[in-house]
Amino acid sequence: MTRIKGCSAMSDAYVIEVQGIAAGIIVRQHQNEESFKFLSALRAFNCLEGQEFSGPFQAECAARKLLREEPQALRRQVSAKY
Repeated sequence: MTRIKGCSAMSDAYVIEVQGIAAGIIVRQHQNEESFKFLSALRAFNCLEGQEFSGPFQAECAARKLLREEPQALRRQVSAKY
């Protein structure tokens, strides 16, 4: 996360990308400022839907781990679109 000098504001949403593909977004949960909820952009990442993460790095790590464990799921979905 990049901080602008003199600014302590942080984003409320981040795109999570894996291998150049948007896996989903995470959105800050305002009732808990330190928690982000994952919203899946592709069916291959649906098992992360609704999970809470402490930040973008943790969500990206979870998406990468999922891709390592199920690489064919993403390949099938991406190739079906094209």
